[in-house]
Amino acid sequence: MGPASRMILVAEAATPEETRVASEYFASLKPRRWIRVVETGTAPVTRPAGWMLVDESAGATEPIGERVIEISEDFEQSELRNPTSGFVAYVPRGSLKSGEMLVRTVGHGRIMACVMCHGQNLKGQYMKGMGDVPPIAGRSPSQMARQLIDFRSGARQGKNSAQMRGLASKLSNKDIVAITGYLASLNP
Repeated sequence: MGPASRMILVAEAATPEETRVASEYFASLKPRRWIRVVETGTAPVTRPAGWMLVDESAGATEPIGERVIEISEDFEQSELRNPTSGFVAYVPRGSLKSGEMLVRTVGHGRIMACVMCHGQNLKGQYMKGMGDVPPIAGRSPSQMARQLIDFRSGARQGKNSAQMRGLASKLSNKDIVAITGYLASLNP
């Protein structure tokens, strides 16, 4: 059973009072930068461990290609769920500038700019007919890439998924890497 499945079980078992208290607590937390983005031609050689990627061996690198490689800054502290232990995301050189263009402009005529729905600061907003559009600034690039790929393939369902599917279907993997790297570089 993965972390998401366990979280669903916890949420389903919560009483209305526990849900209210938890909601108030999480609403009181101020977002902080959690991910440091590095543009590079190479990235550390990684392996999966503890539901994340970890540096395979000190100093060993490989070409990054068209990938986002996201690893813990301190694996031991991340395993302990230390809230001050962040992550570093390696993205190909030029990704941040390209991602900014795709996110803030009309995506070279191919897609609608993300700011149109997610707000100028990309921290979400309410839109008539769509409801609450989620924040995307400062999010995990690997998680955001997974969402865009799932929209593109049709695996992601739910409210407004048809609109996102139409947009994501026009994105290349290189676009997704650039967009998610840029979004991760922003303050949440």
